[in-house]
Amino acid sequence: MWSRLRELRNISLKWKLLIPFLSLSVALTVLLVAWGVRTQHQILRDQEEKRIRQAYSYFYQRLDLKLNLAVALAELAAVDPAVGQALAGQDRERLLELYMPVFQRLKRLVGIEQFHFHLYPPRSFLRLHRPEIYGDILNYRRTILKAHESGAVAEGLEYGLSGFGLRGVAPVSYEGRKVGSVEIGLGMGMPLLMQLKEDLGYDFNIYVPSSEDPHGLRVLATTSPSRTFLAAYDLKEVVGQGRTIFLIRKRDKENLALMAGPIRDFQGRRAAVVELVCDRAGTISLIRKYTVLILIFGLATLVLALIFVWWVSTLFLAPIVGLVEQAEMIAAGDQVPQVEVMAQDEFGALAEALNKMLAGLEDSRYRLQNYANLLEERVQERTAELVNSEEKFRSVIENIPLVVYRLEKGLIRSFVSGHIEQLTGWPPEMLVGGPAVWSSPIHPEDREKVINEKRRCLEEGDVFEMEYRFQDRLGQEAYVLDHAEPVRDESGRVLYLEGYMLDIRERKWLEEQTIQSEELKS
Repeated sequence: MWSRLRELRNISLKWKLLIPFLSLSVALTVLLVAWGVRTQHQILRDQEEKRIRQAYSYFYQRLDLKLNLAVALAELAAVDPAVGQALAGQDRERLLELYMPVFQRLKRLVGIEQFHFHLYPPRSFLRLHRPEIYGDILNYRRTILKAHESGAVAEGLEYGLSGFGLRGVAPVSYEGRKVGSVEIGLGMGMPLLMQLKEDLGYDFNIYVPSSEDPHGLRVLATTSPSRTFLAAYDLKEVVGQGRTIFLIRKRDKENLALMAGPIRDFQGRRAAVVELVCDRAGTISLIRKYTVLILIFGLATLVLALIFVWWVSTLFLAPIVGLVEQAEMIAAGDQVPQVEVMAQDEFGALAEALNKMLAGLEDSRYRLQNYANLLEERVQERTAELVNSEEKFRSVIENIPLVVYRLEKGLIRSFVSGHIEQLTGWPPEMLVGGPAVWSSPIHPEDREKVINEKRRCLEEGDVFEMEYRFQDRLGQEAYVLDHAEPVRDESGRVLYLEGYMLDIRERKWLEEQTIQSEELKS
């Protein structure tokens, strides 16, 4: 990783400018596009929720219209003197004769489902929608009780013998006394929901509490039979908390927007739940369309940003490229003309500084040339002296009857004089190297002792001095005196051993002769 970072430091200045700016442009464009897509999605979703909430409000408006119609019809029947007279005289046949045709016509035209006459105190007198059932006590019907108690029209959603519906109840008086009431009921069933679906394009489902259903709710009416979109706990939450919920659901290949809200009865209690279901195909199409447009816009913006950054970096680096070319000519030693100052900015200041440097370099070049000529003369003189000295030294080394050598760290012999050939019969170049090379002429009985002692002297910095035997190329023995001094650096560390080997065969022969003479004398 660090090696790659070090490699990045060596790229050109142009790319050092381009990479950060291009990366920033790409990052900003991606962020803006992502933010734009997300914002657009949220806007479309909010609009979708707003539309479905408007549909929910429209549903309530339709309920209000239905209630107003029920109240108006109930009041029309309640002010009919014939109704008051029939209720006062409890004449069911008269009411059947007068209002059964009216009920059938209103049922066909406006969809009323209940037309009910009550006596006072509340008791069923005649149900035009179910004439065979009458005489039951209606004390549980709050709308009827309120109409009888207040003497005014009562309206609202309420459960009755015929089910859950929109009720309008108007009191009936005859000759100044209460004789009963008239109830008009409009259902919450399929006709209402189908009309709403036709008007709004949504599916509607109405759920009511049920003790028989395991989830506690049953479908009262629906425009999408055999399909349930909200979970039971969602419906219970609407009934229990009385709030609307909006959800996005995906089922199979369908994308749906769902909304559920409570339906309140005459007493303001949450009596049912209405569910609105909207196909999101149109919204999904808009989301895709706007997403493509935003992506195209982002891509176009990114391309323009890349072109602009490239152009700016090229324009910015153009003077530097010229200066670099002239600097390379200077480094190559070419004659470089003065740099033209194009502008009085930082690059202009750099060009002026380069011109001053060129003048200084030209002056320095002239002086260096003079110094070089003088130095060359001195070097030639010194070289001649050294060659002469080396020849003298080599002549001395080669002519004295000594073997001069140098032994470096690792027991490496780096130099041995030519006299070694007279001593051993081996040329000096064959005895330069490691201990396996230079120790081969040493007598086998003395070899290990010599090697160990030289190693010790190199390590400890002691003077080496030893007499031992050589075997020349013909196998003849020769005694030598080997003496070496350690050479140290400035800090006192041993660098190598410099020594000499002296042929002492004559001395050994004289010693032996002396010993023999002494023995003879004895």
